[in-house]
Amino acid sequence: VQACVYDIETKVQLAKGLVAEARKKIAQELMKYDDVDGYEISKALWDLGDAVNLFKHPSFVEENEMRICRLESSHSKLINYRVRGGIVVPYLE
Repeated sequence: VQACVYDIETKVQLAKGLVAEARKKIAQELMKYDDVDGYEISKALWDLGDAVNLFKHPSFVEENEMRICRLESSHSKLINYRVRGGIVVPYLE
């Protein structure tokens, strides 16, 4: 469980740190040559995606929302969908 981030400057700093860490992990993985299995690269990219799920517009700060990110296959029967503002949003009950 992680707290959502509403402050723009905090989001910028967090994003910069996460991108720098992802670039480092990806570069290290690619330097392995024959031993690259893709796991570390995939994990670095998923970590970036998870962080984006925590970023919310500052106008929602009063919600003080907490979120849980969970990886599911796009074919999972646990995933439900709803439309919000003309966008299809996946969710778990």
